[in-house]
Amino acid sequence: MDLSVYCVGADAEAVASVLAAASRRVECTTLPRDPELVLELARNRAPSLFVLGGDAPRLVPVADALADDPMTDAVPMVAWGVQGSSADTAHLVALGARVCEGREAFARACDEMLDAGEGRTVRVVSPAFPDEAEAVPLHGRRVLVADDDPAVAWYFVDVLRRAGCDAQEVHDGAEALDRARRFAPDVVLADIRMPVLDGLRLCRALRVDPILGDVPVVLLSWKADWIERASHEDVGATAFLTKHCVPDDITDRIREVLSLHVELERRFRSADPVAPVRGLLDRILPHRLLRLTCATRPDSRLSLRTASHAYEVHLRAGAPLKVTRVASDGGILRGDAALGSLLSVRSGRYLVVQDRSAVEPELTGTLHQLLSMHVAQARGAFSRPTTVTPSIPVVVEAPEPSAATVPAPTVTTQPLAMRPVTVRSTDRTEPLPVNKVVRREPETPPTPEPGAFGRFWRGALRLVGLAPA
Repeated sequence: MDLSVYCVGADAEAVASVLAAASRRVECTTLPRDPELVLELARNRAPSLFVLGGDAPRLVPVADALADDPMTDAVPMVAWGVQGSSADTAHLVALGARVCEGREAFARACDEMLDAGEGRTVRVVSPAFPDEAEAVPLHGRRVLVADDDPAVAWYFVDVLRRAGCDAQEVHDGAEALDRARRFAPDVVLADIRMPVLDGLRLCRALRVDPILGDVPVVLLSWKADWIERASHEDVGATAFLTKHCVPDDITDRIREVLSLHVELERRFRSADPVAPVRGLLDRILPHRLLRLTCATRPDSRLSLRTASHAYEVHLRAGAPLKVTRVASDGGILRGDAALGSLLSVRSGRYLVVQDRSAVEPELTGTLHQLLSMHVAQARGAFSRPTTVTPSIPVVVEAPEPSAATVPAPTVTTQPLAMRPVTVRSTDRTEPLPVNKVVRREPETPPTPEPGAFGRFWRGALRLVGLAPA
């Protein structure tokens, strides 16, 4: 497949010759240093790579426009042979461009970035003895295990507690959903087949939750074909695991699904407080982003751009003080309504910078206090009532219908701990409802009235004394 490369300020022929040496079929297009034109063409044609060259100060607006647009921010940028100060070069690096000098360095950078974009394995240079501290820690991680077999739940919980996790167990899907909303786990392990609410529906319920939507879910099963079938279902499961796995497999899978969130936490906690933090909402919800920002950057400004809206959240003393949402058509939403709308965002690009300027407050309270009402409303919109079937039949005595009654009579009873039950007396050929027995006495047919001829003979018999008067 041909690679489409857009060269902004770079020599297209030199770029094509370097990439062609790596056995790639390349189509290079030269574009001017116009941010609007480059952005419009990139949106319509989706190139594979941007190569920036020439004067660095004139390339910064182009790189900034590409990095801030959600439709082009995933396209890799390589700056080759740029000219400018170290500050301009650092600005390009902060915007996501990879700066390199020389043909070999440029070819290697393009190969690695294109391989990563195409899903192939990228070479990673690691020390001979990796630091164990860099591994994903499990101590204190909250894990919820849901399985209707107590022995299986006990096995997984015991393994996780030995690894340092705070593990809890439940035995059906409905209890797991309720416990997850109160326990706020870091990982959920759920059996595919469970009573009340199975693992697939539990996973769907978690994915629409504004707080738990990005929590990794690992589905469990004894049978490999069930796991294979569930992997093709669009339920949002993060990983799958067989129940007969060894303890090392369990801990390795937990570390694997936690790696994305742990890496995000490290970026916020280890980075320079003054340096900006930017990235994509890739399997990360705004609630997690807000919580990390409040904890690590108490005085900052969070900007989030989606395809249709731009959000700006001002934080002071670790709490949101002002929230603004600007739509693409110019509409503005402020305050609590804008904060509630932010919870429904599922994709976009964020930027966190330090900001200690004076801000007129619009909100008061902690992050948890401000979001609690919106979270309750969102969870109430997706919750469904549970129907409970009584264990014993409900017996209703229906009165005998009269001939003058056209509609069937209606009898309402109030069983214990149930809603009112309405039973209609129907014809005997119609099947009765389940768990409801209607008792009716057999109907006595009415005596027919005699006609004129019958009355004549009855009178004659009375005259001769053969019939009673």
